[in-house]
Amino acid sequence: MLLSSRLLSIIRHLPTIRRYPDLQKTCGFSTVSHQLDTPRVLPETLVPRTPLGSSRASSHPPTFSTVFAQRNFSVSACLFPGREMRHTRSQDEEFAEHTPSGLPIIRLPTRLQGKVKRVAERKRQLDEWAREDRRRISERPLVIACKNREFNHRLGAPLALPKGRKGHKITHPKQNPRFLTLKLASQGWKQPKSKGDWFQIRPYIPFGGHPSLSHSFHDEQPGFEKFPLHPTLQQALRDFQFDASTAIQNSAIPPLLAGESAVLSAETGSGKTLAYLLPTLHRLMTEPRSREFAPNAPRALVLVPSRELVDQVFEVVGRVLQYDEVLQVEKRVGGGRHFRKVKEPQTGRVDLLIITPGILSTLLAKNAYTLSHIQTVILDECDTLLDDSFNHLTRDFLSRIPLHEGPLTCQPAADGSPDPTTLHQSPAAQLLLVGATTPLSLSKILDGVVDVDTLVRIKTQHTHRIQPHVLQTFLRVGKDEKPEKLLQLVRADQKGGLVTMVFCGTTAVASWLTRFMQENGLPAELIAKSVQAGNRAQRYAAFQKGGINIMVGTDVISRGIDTTFVDHVINYDFPRVVSDYIHRGGRVGRLGSGEQGRSRGRGAGRVTSLVAAKWEIPTVQAIEEAVRRTTEFRNVNANITRVMNARHGVDPLPEISGKGRHKYELSEEETEGLEKLF
Repeated sequence: MLLSSRLLSIIRHLPTIRRYPDLQKTCGFSTVSHQLDTPRVLPETLVPRTPLGSSRASSHPPTFSTVFAQRNFSVSACLFPGREMRHTRSQDEEFAEHTPSGLPIIRLPTRLQGKVKRVAERKRQLDEWAREDRRRISERPLVIACKNREFNHRLGAPLALPKGRKGHKITHPKQNPRFLTLKLASQGWKQPKSKGDWFQIRPYIPFGGHPSLSHSFHDEQPGFEKFPLHPTLQQALRDFQFDASTAIQNSAIPPLLAGESAVLSAETGSGKTLAYLLPTLHRLMTEPRSREFAPNAPRALVLVPSRELVDQVFEVVGRVLQYDEVLQVEKRVGGGRHFRKVKEPQTGRVDLLIITPGILSTLLAKNAYTLSHIQTVILDECDTLLDDSFNHLTRDFLSRIPLHEGPLTCQPAADGSPDPTTLHQSPAAQLLLVGATTPLSLSKILDGVVDVDTLVRIKTQHTHRIQPHVLQTFLRVGKDEKPEKLLQLVRADQKGGLVTMVFCGTTAVASWLTRFMQENGLPAELIAKSVQAGNRAQRYAAFQKGGINIMVGTDVISRGIDTTFVDHVINYDFPRVVSDYIHRGGRVGRLGSGEQGRSRGRGAGRVTSLVAAKWEIPTVQAIEEAVRRTTEFRNVNANITRVMNARHGVDPLPEISGKGRHKYELSEEETEGLEKLF
């Protein structure tokens, strides 16, 4: 509070002014009569005593310091009447003896008194709002639990607001959280002293109410009967007890049945495979071939990045088509016993082809397959297929497919002239981009191949967000503490009979970690590019059937594969990008997790991350910030090759020409090496 210089001067010389009335007139001082319970001013009749330290009386007027030292006088007594003062018993007795009733006192001007009242009222109102907010927020679920409870965060709580009395946070209904400073539990994790800190993202949607099924409680027809699918498909869905369709299936199936090209984005484990397979198979069953039969000319193509995902999609198709005997479905993967099928491909009718980019490139180079009859092309896990690892191959495949309507043509008449009655136009192929994370630079990646603006965007509510029903723990550890901490976590899982997946950043680290756990008595197995294709398939099959409970791998096995039996995901090396964290964590909390098989009754599962390196901390902070703000992640681009090149200083891959074809041809050795890598 600011006072005028004149008022401050008067207050500073207050004892002298009260002793000599002539000075009051000189200062132009006006007084107001007011009776206090305990007067706090010097009486008129009070004779100044001898100054402290002096043996004789003084003839000159007493100074301010003299009176202040003798009486311990406080100016605030006049400024704030009624405020209790600190004084001695002798002073009370002296004031009661010499102070007459109705003695005029000095107080604040009226305008300043109004300001004081307004400030006090504002403070009271803020305190009242703070108490109400604390009461209301304390009833909400705890979303982020931290070792330091100061950083705990409840659902819908204010992010970072001005501090009130004694450091308690206060809120204002009109304050916008976007413009406030956000405090994170991981804010100081780059400091060495932060080792041993931790925080958890707790589930705030109870499991059993899976986020992809949150709408089904209000749906009059929760099943697939509401879709005009082929009767054989409906019968297969009933046999496998698919009682309710998910959010992405409800949003995607109708426009895909109508032939729309689209971008499908939904959280992991939400039923995206059925969302694009059911409309595709329905169209293959109901629409006849538009051209004459051609060998090895599929009408639908499903392109996936890994052989494990090929096997999974092929298995789902086999279950859905168990009552159909017309459609011909093939899968093509490399390595092992499938090598001869790629080296010497057979010729025959193909309606649906499920394949990886490396093998498709080899078959096209041998002219064993053609893509000219494609009616539907599906890029599953499109973020991986469109990064620098596969981008040049994917663009080449798309450039061979008629994604745009062809010119008007007609059949010749008997005399050789065009017959107008046969006028027709070849339709454009349907393009579907599917994934849990969609690159933000999709238009730039597919520039010159397809106009992304013409694609229908289909997206669910929880896309590009943390799974709200899975417990996720972040542990700040030292680099030398990671192996021992991992052993503690895995041993606890084995004692409880849980299935564990451990993710590493590189194949070398994954191989070393597998041997390390085996030497310490833990039966761990490895799935990585260093494992031969036959052994890799056997280990994955054993992992699915229950023969293996500890699987170690890289991000290759984090995309798309169905792992409803997994209970615990451990990030030994924390991922560099948020999209990799989403896919790794998506191995638990899937639709059907905890309901059947080994994981029956165990819930959605959990994710534990060991954070040791400084470059891992920005990703952790991005995850924590998105959860506190309840917003989507700002950037989900996952370009593995570009990240690795930046780390090792390697030049990026050659640029892609505008027409979509790569400027160089892959040799057979390069193609086989790419297939072994993925």
